[in-house]
Parts: sequence; C-alpha cells; structure tokens
Amino acid sequence: MTDSMDPLSILAVATSVVQFLDFAGGLLGETAKIYKSAEGFSDERADLHRVTKELIRLKGSLECPIQAKAASVHEDDLQSLCAECNRAAQELIQTLESIRDRGSSRWRSCLSALKSVWNENQIESLRKRLDAYRQQMGLSILVILREDICSSQSDVNEQLKDIFKAILDINTGNTSWQNRMSRKIHELQQSTLRDPANYLSTGRVEGVNTQAFARSLLSLLKYANMDDRHHRIATAHSKTFEWIYSPENPREVRWENYSRWLESSSKLYWITGKAGSGKSTLMKSLRDDPRTLEHLQKGSSVPVVTAGHFFWSPGTEMEVSQDGLIQSLLHQILSQTQEHVLHAFPDLWEEYYLLQSVPTARLQSTQIVRGFYRLLESIGFSKQVFLLIDGLDEYRGDHSQLAEFLKTLMHSPYMNLKICASSRPWVVFEDAFRRTPILKVEELTIPDIITFVEENFRRSFGFKALEREEPEYATKLVEDIARKSSGVFLWVSLVVRSLTAGFTNGDKKADLQARLDALPADLEGLFQRILESLDIEYQQQASELFQIFRASRSELDILTLTFADHYDAEQAIRQNVEPLSCAVNYSIDRMLRRLKSRCKGLLEVPAELSPSSTIQYLHRTVKDFIEKEETWAFLTSLAPTFDPNLALCTSWLVQLKTVDIDFVSRDSLESYMKCCIFYASEALRSPASIRVRLVDEMDSALQSITSSPRTGRSSLYKYYGNVYPEIPPHWSHIKELSDGTMQPGTFLNLMTHREAVWYIKVKLNQGAPIRQDTTLLPLLFNALVVESKTAPIGNTLHMTNNLFTAKRFHTPKIKPNIDLVRLLLQSGADPTELDPLSAQSVLKIYKSIKRPTHDQKTIRDILADHARKTNTRKGATNYLRRLLCRI
Repeated sequence: MTDSMDPLSILAVATSVVQFLDFAGGLLGETAKIYKSAEGFSDERADLHRVTKELIRLKGSLECPIQAKAASVHEDDLQSLCAECNRAAQELIQTLESIRDRGSSRWRSCLSALKSVWNENQIESLRKRLDAYRQQMGLSILVILREDICSSQSDVNEQLKDIFKAILDINTGNTSWQNRMSRKIHELQQSTLRDPANYLSTGRVEGVNTQAFARSLLSLLKYANMDDRHHRIATAHSKTFEWIYSPENPREVRWENYSRWLESSSKLYWITGKAGSGKSTLMKSLRDDPRTLEHLQKGSSVPVVTAGHFFWSPGTEMEVSQDGLIQSLLHQILSQTQEHVLHAFPDLWEEYYLLQSVPTARLQSTQIVRGFYRLLESIGFSKQVFLLIDGLDEYRGDHSQLAEFLKTLMHSPYMNLKICASSRPWVVFEDAFRRTPILKVEELTIPDIITFVEENFRRSFGFKALEREEPEYATKLVEDIARKSSGVFLWVSLVVRSLTAGFTNGDKKADLQARLDALPADLEGLFQRILESLDIEYQQQASELFQIFRASRSELDILTLTFADHYDAEQAIRQNVEPLSCAVNYSIDRMLRRLKSRCKGLLEVPAELSPSSTIQYLHRTVKDFIEKEETWAFLTSLAPTFDPNLALCTSWLVQLKTVDIDFVSRDSLESYMKCCIFYASEALRSPASIRVRLVDEMDSALQSITSSPRTGRSSLYKYYGNVYPEIPPHWSHIKELSDGTMQPGTFLNLMTHREAVWYIKVKLNQGAPIRQDTTLLPLLFNALVVESKTAPIGNTLHMTNNLFTAKRFHTPKIKPNIDLVRLLLQSGADPTELDPLSAQSVLKIYKSIKRPTHDQKTIRDILADHARKTNTRKGATNYLRRLLCRI
C-alpha cells in the first residue's frame, strides 16, 4: 500500500508552483519594465540579471524532492505539474541568459527582450502553457482540499485555501476558467458518495457566512408572480367556511372532518368541487388561518413547516408548471429551515465556499428538483412539512404524473409530510385519491351562500326596504338564489351584482323575480347573458379591450392598457420624450372605470391599484368561455377592423417616451424596445407604413434617451456604449440593448437580425442602401450569422477582429429566414461580400457547415446560385483590398 503525500509536501509544491506562475506571468506582460544603469544592472526586479537569478531560485524550489510517492491521481497530477513548471522555468532561464550575454542593449520590458529572440507564436505558446498550468493548479488544489488528507492538518488546509485564493485572484475576470472550476465542483459532487455538506459543516465553515449563502440562494429561487395568485384569490367572506375547523361535522352531508385529519397521521386530504364552487377561496383561507397550524401542532411532536402553491391556468409558465410548483415550495420551506441549505445544495455551497462566489446564474430545473428532494430528506422527521396545493386541474401538463408526484412524496419513508390538495372532480384525480379523505365543497356551502347573499344584500337600502315591506319574499329570494346556485359561489357573486343593481334601480318584487328567473343556472349561460347585456355604445369598446388583453404576450398591466386604449398611432408619434406627469393617475382611474363598465367584471384588477397592477380574468371559467371559438368570433365581430397589436405597439412606444432617464434601467429600455418591435411585427391588420413609422419613432426616442446627460451623470451611451471608430454612436451599441445583434451596425442591422422582413422591405423601397459603409457589418451577415459566447464543436468559425482586437465566435443560424435572404439578394446584397470583422464571406461560412439543417442547406444553395449568376467575386476582391488597406 502506498502512502499519501505528506500535507506539508503538498503545501510546499503548491506554494512553489504558484510563486513561479505569478512571477513568470509578470515577465510576459508589458508592465514588467527594465531600466538599465550605466553598469548594465538596475535597482528594479525586472533587470534581466536579477530576473534570471529569481527564476533560478524558483526553479530550485520546484526541484525539491517529495518524500512519498503520490497515492492518488490528483497528487500525481500535482507532481507532474511541478515538473512541467520546472521545464518552463529552465526554458526561460536559458533564453534570458542568452539575451543578457549578447551585450548592453536597452529593453523596455522583459517581453520586448524575449521578442528579440522569440517570434509571436513562441511567446503566445508559452503564455498558453502558463495559463493552462495555472488553471490545472486550481483544479488540483480544489480536489485535494476536498480529500481527507488534510482533515487533521487544519493549519495546512488554511494555507492551501490561501494559495487557492491567490489562484482565484490571478484568474479574476477569466470567466471560462471560473466556469471550468464550477463544472469540476459539480462533477466531484456527482462522483463522490460522501456528503460534502458534512465535510464542510464543522470547522471548515468557520469564517464563511452561511446565512449570506442561504439569502443568495433564496433570491435565486424567488420568481416573479410567485405569490400573485394567492393574493388575487378573493378572501373568504366573514362567517363562511367556519365549519371546516369544527371538531364535529356540522352539516347533514357526510364528509371527512378536516381538523381531525390535521391532527392525524393520514398523509393526504383532497378537496374537490365544481368549477366556481369556491375551492380556491377555501384553500386560501386554510393557508392563511392560524388554526391550521394550531391543529397540525396538536398532532405533531416536532415543529411544523408550512408551504403552499396555487396553480393558475391563465397565468405565467411558472404558475402552471411543475417547475413553478417545486421552486415555490422549495423557496418557502428553505426560508424556514435555512440550517439545511448546505445539504440541499452541496455543490453550490462548495462552489461558494471554495470560489467565494455567490450563486447568480439561474438554477436549472434538475438542480431545483434535486435540491427539493435533498432538503426534504435532510429535514427528515425532525420537522413535519405541510403542503397545501390548489388547482391541480389548472396544471399545464400530464395530470396523472402530477398526481403520481404527490403520491410519491406522500409515501416516502424519508419524509414527514402532509398534503392538502384541491381540484375539480376529474377522473384522473378521483382514481389517484380515492383512498384518501375527501371533501366536496358544493355539498357543504349552501348555508355559507345564504350568509354571503344576505350580508351583501343588506348593504343595499333597496333590499332593506324589501325586507320591511315583503319579509317573506326577501327570505325566499335569498333561498332561491342559494338553491339555484348548486353550490357555485362564482355564480352567486355575479347574480348578487345583478340583483343589487335592481335594488338600486328601484325594481319591484315582480321585476326582481323576473331578473332572477332570466339568469341562466349555469356559468357559461350567465357569462353569455352578461355579454349580451352590454350597452350598444359600449360593445365595440368592450371588444377592443378583450382583444388587447388577449393579444398581450405577457401579463397586461393597467398602465399598458391605459395607453393602448387612449393613444392612436399618430398621437404616440407626436408624444414628446419627457417623463410622465401625475395626471397619469387620473387616466388609470378612468381606465379602471371603463374596464368595469365595458367588461362587466369579467376582467378585473387587484383592489390595491397601481400602474403595475395586472389585469386577469375573473375566474378560470371566464377564460374558458371567452376563448371558446364561438364566443371569440362574436366578440371580434363587434370591432372587426381593430388591430390590438398596433394598440399595444403604440402603448409601449408611449411608455418608452415617458421614462425618467435619471432612473430608467437598461433592462427596462430593452423591454420597451423588444415589445414595440414585436407588436409592430404582429400588427398585420395595419398598413406596413404606419408600423414602420412607429418603429422609427422608437429608434429616435431611444437615441434621445440614451444620449441625453442624466442628472449628475453622463448619458447611458457614454457610460455603457461600445465606441466604434468612424461610426456614429447609436443606442444599439449598448450591449444590453443590442438584442444580440453583431456590431458594428445601425438600426437596420438590428432589424435584419430580428428578421423583420416587413420593415426591411419598406426601408429598401424608401432608398436605404443595401450595401452599407464598409465600417458596418453587411445586412446579409446579420440575416444569416449569429455570435456565440463559446465555440461549440463543429460548424463554427473562430475569427479574429483585426479592427477592434476582440475575439469572436460566429456560427450560422440554425433556422435562417429564407424570405429575408431572398429579399436582400434581390435588392443587391452580395453573398461573397466580406465581413470586415472576420475576413470571411457569408458564402464561405455556409459552405463550411458539415451537417447542415434543411434551412441551412436551402440558404447555402441560394447563396451559391446567386453568386454564380451575378459573378461578384471581383467585387469581393476589391472589398478585401480596401479592408487590408484600412488594417
């Protein structure tokens, strides 16, 4: 059996290697100055004589014998690395001695001295070798730090960490190396059977802020709208659902007592009911009511942790997906059990501990799922975890898999879990939960409905008068509503609105009864009746509002709707570039009143109104009804020529033109820009000319906003923009606003990159040059090639930017727009025109693809055919000659 290297030997080797790499790296920099004295020596370290002497000393330390043979492959790698550095040191010593022996020539730096005997390739080769040694050293120490060889040598371990920190400092800004280190940590986590959280949970955590790590992780897990659905669900009316906490069943209907279940060892409770029966309102009440926790604690001998999630089908992707469910639950549970964070994410913790790097990248789905299971298993039976999950039927995916996921959690032998879930009574859930306690909401809510109706009616003077005049009929009216509702709370709330309007209008007993009898007993029929009852003068406006709401690709806020409803295209173009005034609050208030009167409550906003308040359907059943083919056909027929996408484009343009440049972020400007272009592209019912004018106005507004000085600061362009020689400044030269467009270019390049064929066609017809100035990228290049941050294997050309000394990776688009390419070629674009940054033609790039997609092959054939027909190679040669002259 071979012994491991002595920890002190590891430390000695590591120290020697790092010192050599640091010193040698400095020699190859322009800053290592040499100042010769009359005697040929200087007082600075960079004097060739002293440089050579220092290299000899460092080489000697690299030659120190190691007492034991390495026992692990990582220790062997460290010794091999030491030998490689020794050879590099010897090479440098011999070269510098030969230079010094040649006389007293004056050198500006060690690098310039080396250039007298080495060519650029030799110097670059040494640079790359030293960089590789530096990176390998970091990986080796990383692995050794994780091994047990230093576990009993805490002082040595701390010194190794200091060396590791020095390597980190040397590689500051080297994102590629940092990513390699991060990947290595994750690989080690996958390959080891030990729990690194245990390895790092004792003395090694000292001096490292685990709470800061937990906070950074929680901020990554938090996503937009995580609590939005919970907040939007109507709060249960006072005195309703009180029976749910009764120790005895207060209703004649037989049901599984909920409060007793909370205190029992039973794992899952299923609440089901018809659409609109009040399931979500009940689930919100159970989530918020402190009595839930009280009953849980009565039945548990350990502390209780609670978490909830509310699916919402009209919502965002995270509100309808299993990813959103797990991430939401994980965030809530982890925030209450931060002491388990090291066990939930050991790889991220180790990366944080060793690299001193706070996690910032968005977590992958697999990481989140793994972290969720690890967290629950780490908690084990030290706590009871209670999950409340509403709206399983609103999950967008395989419902049987969702049910199986819950059952897997429920039956896990490693977790102490209780789950309360709700859904409509679909067969998939009936089959999955048939052996669990069940509550059918509509069978138990008739008394609650009567309470709800009475208390709402008694706010009306008209109903109070009816009670005095016709007390028996007033009671019968309430009971008729409850009976006709079949337990559907949503139906009741809409009917109460209608009858309350009758009280206000002074309806008599016969009028009220006729109003109730005329209302359909089902929700869809009631929704249809609401639409048909719209005032004639409001019908077109209601149609427009519904169309704008549905055309929005993201959640529609009240400010966006206000501007979309108020401004037409010409008004948006004439709008000055200046911050919003307080008067916008009056516009928003008016919009809210229009929304209520035109859409009759089918679209709603939160009670606490702000410009960012989002509009949503009243209920999922409303969404299902409005988006039915026949309903939508009826609504759009009320405003057949209206273009909601044009309205949204004007809204985003106005929002852009009214930002406050002192406070607006680049992310916000990017959002305004992308939305404006997107909706202009989608506005197919409108003439291309007006869409182009709107987009051009957006370009002009962005130019004004980014070039205007901010209070006490320079303009956004001066602060963040990339400056290109001989090219007028443009907002798209700010990286965050470029939308991935390769630079240098103009707005036309950006629109070509976005494949806005309609826009390019109009601009070319208006006389925009197809062949731009040679300092700009050709439009055809933007249409067919994208820039990538890394160089994937195959089909990629690595090009050097001779003009701006930056390295780039260019790769052909996977699905290029064939119509755009044809338009550019027909307008005079040259497929052999050379890119000034890469000195490669678009045609050559596409010919280099080894395994082209169908679209890429089509483009390649089109380019080659066009090049043959137009015989433009002479023009390409002239272009290359001009380019070389500029370089």
